[in-house]
Amino acid sequence: MLADQMPCNARNCFPGKVFDSNTHTTNLYGDDVEVDYRGAEVTVANFIKVLTGRHEPGTPASRRLDSDEDSNVFMTGHGGDGFLKFQDAEELSSHDIAQAVQEMHVKGRYNELFYMVDTCQAGSLATQLYSPNVVTIGSARTGENSYAYHTDFEVGLSLIDRFTYATLDYMQSMQGHKDKPTTLGHLFDSYDPQMLYSNPDSRTELLGRSIYEIPITDFLGSVLQIQLSRDEYPQPNDAFTTTGKHATTLYAHLYRLERPTVRTDDAAASMSSPQGIPKADPVEVAACVAGLGVVLYAITKLPFAQSI
Repeated sequence: MLADQMPCNARNCFPGKVFDSNTHTTNLYGDDVEVDYRGAEVTVANFIKVLTGRHEPGTPASRRLDSDEDSNVFMTGHGGDGFLKFQDAEELSSHDIAQAVQEMHVKGRYNELFYMVDTCQAGSLATQLYSPNVVTIGSARTGENSYAYHTDFEVGLSLIDRFTYATLDYMQSMQGHKDKPTTLGHLFDSYDPQMLYSNPDSRTELLGRSIYEIPITDFLGSVLQIQLSRDEYPQPNDAFTTTGKHATTLYAHLYRLERPTVRTDDAAASMSSPQGIPKADPVEVAACVAGLGVVLYAITKLPFAQSI
């Protein structure tokens, strides 16, 4: 879900691009980014539908969260004590979130759920949760604000929040270091309140196991499964000629379409009209046209026709 059209905003001096750093090294809006809900489609109702799976008939799979395994939810925006604002017009409350997560649990739509929020007073959004196998973290406690980071003077605003920056920085520091701890517990411990200007607020008692047993990649990562097949597909020897063109014997139907055969016999002429109706004799057609002209001329000479 992407509420704002920042890549296409007229004030964006980098059209079609979104960066998380003033170095402009990584475009977050690349060709592989898929946005399923954008603009006016980002509403509280649609967000709840995605979580609970209550979609209208015909909703494409790309706009559904059809999963019964590990799921994660990340939201960022302007929030307050117990609510998150949508489009600066409506609010998603902590009670709405708790009910949606409970419905997901009843429907078996997740195994474990990681709920991460980066807003002002983000911790208050998880206070009403009671469903099992849920772990949450917010960028700030109730009564605290979240702050931005990395001001870009070319764009004219901050590109990222401090909590999100700290999360990405820890994830990037893991690259090339296999011995570095990679659990949710170590991620939570890496947050520095002095750098964030706030105290991250987490809930782990609903999870049922230690957060130091859960790899970060269970939620903040993806695995692409590729199945290789060594089966060979038979290919005719005459599929291509020496000139590189398709063989006429294998693709004869295509060549018939390219060079249609013109038939000039009487049978072809009779079949050329719809329903196989024989072609009319030109003399008979001329006689019919002449007779129709005489009738029309006679009608114009009638008294009522002249009065008109």
